[in-house]
Amino acid sequence: MGRLAKVRMLQGLAQDLSCSGRFDEALATVQEAEAVARKVRFGMAAYVVPDLLHTRASVLYDASRWDEAIRVAGEAIDARRSLGSIDGDQLARLSDSLELQANALNRLRRLDEADALSAEVLAMRARLPWPDRARALLNRSATLLEAGRVEEGLAAATELVRGAQARRSGSAPGDTSLADGLSNLAVLLRMNGRWRDALAAQEAAVTEVRAAVARGDRPTADLARALANQSLMHLESGHPADAEAPGQEALDLREQLAARTPLDLHELSESLNNQAVALDGLDRHAEAEVLASRCVELRRRLHADQPDVQARPLATALGTLCHMLAACGRAEAGVVAGREAVDMLRRLFAHDATHAPWLAHALDSLAQATAAAGFEPEALTLSEEAESVGSLALAANPSGFGGTQAGILVACADRHAASYPSRARAWADEALRLLTGLSVAEPEAHAVALARAERVRAALG
Repeated sequence: MGRLAKVRMLQGLAQDLSCSGRFDEALATVQEAEAVARKVRFGMAAYVVPDLLHTRASVLYDASRWDEAIRVAGEAIDARRSLGSIDGDQLARLSDSLELQANALNRLRRLDEADALSAEVLAMRARLPWPDRARALLNRSATLLEAGRVEEGLAAATELVRGAQARRSGSAPGDTSLADGLSNLAVLLRMNGRWRDALAAQEAAVTEVRAAVARGDRPTADLARALANQSLMHLESGHPADAEAPGQEALDLREQLAARTPLDLHELSESLNNQAVALDGLDRHAEAEVLASRCVELRRRLHADQPDVQARPLATALGTLCHMLAACGRAEAGVVAGREAVDMLRRLFAHDATHAPWLAHALDSLAQATAAAGFEPEALTLSEEAESVGSLALAANPSGFGGTQAGILVACADRHAASYPSRARAWADEALRLLTGLSVAEPEAHAVALARAERVRAALG
């Protein structure tokens, strides 16, 4: 076997090992391939080394070793640029390495750097075939969403969906751009307060992905992801009964897939968390607490390996568990979980105000558990902090966070109605104002929350 043939064989083996979650073996294999490739002094060798660097960066990314992935992707980028003039194939490869680096930066919330790179990739791929441009639009929309630039992200996702729809009849087998675009579009529409449009887009995405999985064009994990997003949208509009079936299917699929990578484990924990919320909304509190506890256990494992990256997901799970424990009559245990969640999120919020929505949620859950444990003055202080932090999140995203802030205010009003009626009335009035405004454009999305706010306000006199 010639050296280049051996290199390609080792590269393919490394990719297979990475897909199986055997990251250390994959890294050793691709580094062996690099050592062989660097001994080749002629022909295609100059082009092979950047490919191997990109493969190594991809393995590091899949292993959630994002700092290292950024560094090695940078080496691949420098190696590709050093080749001089770049044809269409090499331009696509360069854009792939730039995109990989941008995605790793995004994971570490180095959003300004990720934004600049994703914009460069999008401009670069304007000269490339549609599948390359589609991936650039997909990642661009996700980057803009993470940065809170919802309108710009919505424009990128809309362009992707329209482009995919226009090319649908002539698209190659395995082209996933339409389903991917619909999923991103749904999230951005939801963040923009357009719940009905978001749900329609996500239902279309589920249909597309289910058909692609049946054809063998997509892995089952993609269907689980689409179903989980569909369930979450129903949850956020106050319809746990509609969320239960897609959420359970997503959870069942993820259980069957035998999670191996950090991403697999994170997505399984996400399904556990969201299904717990759905069951809690159906008054199945004991079942919900079991799922929430499992979610916390999984996220503690992830947090042990990546404390910076996994801090917010762990805190979110602890906040959910706090609520579930209080609902099961174990308020003191709920307070313990809730305090841990709030402490973590306060530290994150001190350095990055985009954590405000998660902190507001956690404060609300802790206030509820604290009140149930019989410490109402302390609960009132937490409720007021939840309102204050939620107001910051509302100012940053009025249409996307308005319904959530209203839910927090209604909960505050309900739990403090007996002891602090005037404060409770003010909270309920503000919640009604928010929900009435939101309901003008999307009455169905806010009907459940509005009805609850009206009941709470009426009881206050």
